Amino acid sequence: MVGDTISYIDQGFDLLELNEQFVLINKAPGQGFHDEFHGSLGNERELGLFNRVQKCLLDDGLIDSPLFPVHRLDKGTSGLLLLGRCAEVARELGEAFASGEVQKFYLALSRHKPRKKQGTVKGGMQKARRGAWKLAPGQDNYAYSQFFSRGLGLGYRLFLWRPRTGRTHQLRVAMKSLGSPILGDALYGCQETVENPAQFRLHAYQLAFQLAGKDHCFQLDPMSEGSAFCWSLPEPALLDEYHAAMRGFSCPEALNWPA
Repeated sequence: MVGDTISYIDQGFDLLELNEQFVLINKAPGQGFHDEFHGSLGNERELGLFNRVQKCLLDDGLIDSPLFPVHRLDKGTSGLLLLGRCAEVARELGEAFASGEVQKFYLALSRHKPRKKQGTVKGGMQKARRGAWKLAPGQDNYAYSQFFSRGLGLGYRLFLWRPRTGRTHQLRVAMKSLGSPILGDALYGCQETVENPAQFRLHAYQLAFQLAGKDHCFQLDPMSEGSAFCWSLPEPALLDEYHAAMRGFSCPEALNWPA
């Protein structure tokens, strides 16, 4: 679990953990990781989330040296994001992510019944049109994900995902392949609208890893009252079923995951 938070709501993140090795934030949906350039000449710079986090923490005296990226989340995805305090830690954590040593769990919401309620999605990943990806036969750029799901009523369903590889748009593609695109994810076929088209209902829920011989485990419910970027459920009647589903998903590492 995470402890006390410091909210930088206008900058698109909550600070959840700050120690000598790493920084952990809750990323708001709709926040791009890298700087973006706009204007007719492409010379108007908008700081991305990484540089905004770094600037905020430096300006407030919470850190005294630059940060280092470890992993990424899609612009529309919310949740747990790690940044290294030094190059060595960032390298070690990055290698742990790449080798599958970091346990990652995600939550997703859809309004489309899946072809199966739990199981796996496996296959190669190929580029499609408009910046999207698609599943393809074979082992090239292989993606492997496991999932459970639970109905919330009114056609909505909550998914718990465990990606075993780290491909671009892996879970978004997996959800589309099940016939259950993520709520708000228009690129992958969702027709229902959300408040902001850059924000869809996919959340990095739990990270567990070992660093310097110490075990770390962080978990953040997207409906947590302490979050500045709390999910809003489309219908208030879904809340009780959501909490029931989350009780079943509270210890994801202990579940009997389908192979």
